[in-house]
Amino acid sequence: MADRSLDCDIYTTELFGLDAVSIIHKVNNMKDIEATVITTDGNLAYTDNLRGRIEPVLR
Repeated sequence: MADRSLDCDIYTTELFGLDAVSIIHKVNNMKDIEATVITTDGNLAYTDNLRGRIEPVLR
């Protein structure tokens, strides 16, 4: 999530294929961008600034 869709497109491509922990760690160290990752086994991961602002719809 970012103010510019181009930023999202660039980082989606750059981070594709990495595991969720690596993606969240990298994005946590970037300015003005956040991320959510849904793993193949259904787990939800998100960057620190989204904590308390995002949660799964189904539990």
